[in-house]
Amino acid sequence: MDGPSPSKETILGFQAQVAEGTGIDSSVIWCPYNESTDLGQRGGLIAFDQADTVHQRNIAIPDGRWWEGSMPITLRPVAPLVSALFGASGILNSAARDNYNRGPVFTVFRVDKVAGVQRTLAGKDCRVASWTLGATAGQGEVISFSMDIRGKSDFATSVTPSGSFGAPYLWTESSVRIKLGGGAWAADINFEELEISGEENLSDISAGMRLGSGLNPHKLDNMGDQEVRITATRDQVDTLLYDQWILQRANSGIDSGNAMGLEFILTSGGQTITLTANRCGIAEYTDSLPGSKVGLKKEAISFDCYASADGATGALVAS
Repeated sequence: MDGPSPSKETILGFQAQVAEGTGIDSSVIWCPYNESTDLGQRGGLIAFDQADTVHQRNIAIPDGRWWEGSMPITLRPVAPLVSALFGASGILNSAARDNYNRGPVFTVFRVDKVAGVQRTLAGKDCRVASWTLGATAGQGEVISFSMDIRGKSDFATSVTPSGSFGAPYLWTESSVRIKLGGGAWAADINFEELEISGEENLSDISAGMRLGSGLNPHKLDNMGDQEVRITATRDQVDTLLYDQWILQRANSGIDSGNAMGLEFILTSGGQTITLTANRCGIAEYTDSLPGSKVGLKKEAISFDCYASADGATGALVAS
């Protein structure tokens, strides 16, 4: 008797396309994942309602065809993955957007087995809608990473996953540096949690439908610039960030003496990812009191990241 398919026989993948409209299944970057995902094909039939003397629903119409879902991939210290995400042409690099402010397009892959037979599903002309990268200090913690993606259409392929897959970046392989008031970068070992999130302002699938263009969305555009926010929890060992928050509030600015930068660095296996936010504004600051004889004071901070004043340098620079 056939049994259900094991989840361990699944894997995700992606690869940047050379051009929109042309899917790719060579040099695929295969990505293990460690959280539930709903990445896959979307669209089906919906009921059409009309008064027609019939006493039951009797007409179904299609509501489109597209790809959508999350990609909670394991962030590993291997060159192709690091470059494809954060490199000069990386799908998360705002500097890689084209003259129409559109992010890079790529093909995504979802491979599984059903009744022991491999099934490869793929979607082309995909773009990132949002993403998060997070670190929490603690036993067994790894660097978490996930993207929400949307894509225009299916891509027919029978590509088979290949390669070996090592361990991900660990929290012990991360570090944080801060720069204040135009000074030098300085390491800060007091951060307990840090998350970087990116909103790419990608249009909804429905916004890309056009008359006569078929069931798939005709357009999938970035409606605005990349927006980056960093949220963090830090031991309150000083008033460094509190003073910076007060300074920025008083002077209503993030330049000159009010300037602040933050770097998050991952290093493992010879692969280093440095994410630099050169102009940070402290959007929220709280230092809640425990209300107990037991506990330590911590501060929660949210930084909004801004591009350079002339827009030449993005809010978040990867190197």
